Amino acid sequence: MFFADTHLGFDYPLKPRIEKRRRGPDFFKNFDLVLEYAQKQKVNLIIHGGDLFYQTEIPEKIISLVYDRLFRIAETGISMLIVPGNHESSRLPGSLLTQHYNIHIFHKPETYYFEVHNLKLAISGFPFIRENILDNFSYILRQLKQDRKAADINLLCMHQILEGATVGPSDYTFRYGNDVISKKDLPPDYTAYLSGHIHRKQVIWKCFPNNRKIPFIYPGSIERTTFAEKDEVKGFYILEFSNNESDPALSKMIFHPLPTRPMVDMDLNHLPSHVSDNLVRTTILESLTKLDKDSIIRIKCKNPSILKILSSAFLKDLIPSTMNVQISGFMRKV
Repeated sequence: MFFADTHLGFDYPLKPRIEKRRRGPDFFKNFDLVLEYAQKQKVNLIIHGGDLFYQTEIPEKIISLVYDRLFRIAETGISMLIVPGNHESSRLPGSLLTQHYNIHIFHKPETYYFEVHNLKLAISGFPFIRENILDNFSYILRQLKQDRKAADINLLCMHQILEGATVGPSDYTFRYGNDVISKKDLPPDYTAYLSGHIHRKQVIWKCFPNNRKIPFIYPGSIERTTFAEKDEVKGFYILEFSNNESDPALSKMIFHPLPTRPMVDMDLNHLPSHVSDNLVRTTILESLTKLDKDSIIRIKCKNPSILKILSSAFLKDLIPSTMNVQISGFMRKV
């Protein structure tokens, strides 16, 4: 199983000052669904591609909520490997729970070894590199190659941007930069490359001589984190490897979608420049009748007179408690 960018702890205040629906439980809900699937299907290994948490400084309560779950999975006999991401500043918070022999964290460039159904697996990885991955990548690869033992399946895990990765509603494509790995630098001695960091699921193929192709797999995030992702499907991958002795390889990539709340735009820019509170109220109420009760709404409005009307108190009277709302990209406490 391969998933990433869970961002646990996001919008999960432990002592909220006001009562409203939070996004935090959405992330934990999908995290639990992933782990439940792993346990029911008895997957052999779980790989997390980074950004387990939403930021570096995490409240102890959130750390416990996350690590308790990982520990319970580890106790069932399933091994888990975790790449620290950029949101964790390339390191995960310490805990005795992560010392379980089935939990492996890439604190540095290193390789872990497993044997599954007579297949020898070498799973290499390294924590997020913020400074100049373009130049540092070849050095990391040399470090990994020095100590790597022979195996049937070799995986390289990371939390980085690859040339050709696309994001956002305009399909922005990363081409070149100090924070972008060049496709030409990907080595041929791996079965697959696995990475977090890009929130849109996608597979980028690296072609080698003799028509050999190796997939660079982004599972994407498990939840929609911003409106730039509002139309993206979220989920995780199940990767199956063949035990063909003559040519062990990645035989299947199966993407499993996860439930996500709809993100919708409510555009008020068509209203006249000078408008009454009642017209704004009526317009919003009419729009709400067409929406799912669990919607996450972004109200788009550039009119200063309307923005003055859209106070937290005004919106709280209109927006159902099952919904979340933000205005022009800024969260309102509703």
